[in-house]
Amino acid sequence: MLPDNTLSSSSIIGSYILSKKYDVSNLLDYEYGGIAVNDNSMGRLYQLWRCKLVGNDVIIDAPEAAPTIIYSAANITEISFTFDSNLQPAIVFVQDSIPKLRWYDTTIPGFDVIEIPYAVTPRIALDDLRESQNTNRDMILGYLKNNSLCCRQQRDRFLIEYVLTESLYKRLVKMGMSNKLRMQFTLEKK
Repeated sequence: MLPDNTLSSSSIIGSYILSKKYDVSNLLDYEYGGIAVNDNSMGRLYQLWRCKLVGNDVIIDAPEAAPTIIYSAANITEISFTFDSNLQPAIVFVQDSIPKLRWYDTTIPGFDVIEIPYAVTPRIALDDLRESQNTNRDMILGYLKNNSLCCRQQRDRFLIEYVLTESLYKRLVKMGMSNKLRMQFTLEKK
């Protein structure tokens, strides 16, 4: 959760923890999850999952889980991945230069794909992986837009855009929980 939908008044820089400590690319991301998709029986931090693009397929896999295609579309150039609190996979991706989010919307109920107009380098992460924060945690969608670092939250069904800071950056590289127990954003300068 980002209190008051703002960044800290002073930078509290830490090291990324768990899956976010791994190197990612535009077509490869990691997240800890359960023994299977939508299966919390062994805990939400049971194993490291990988998300990658193979041809037109966005695939997730883990040491004890067979590869699963979670989305297919042509012309995808970026992906970022996380699980929600119920271990449903969520991805943000750029397809034909249009940023999109695929997530499980409990009001449908089912998966929904929405566009994120004018977003640059969208990334998604669960803000707090600790079991004690199950009722407070949220998926956070981060991106750059009009020279600003922006975010949207699952609790708002990703409908409200919050401007976090003016930006002089060209891309959001990754985001996730740090060892300082804060949501951290890594940005690449212009």
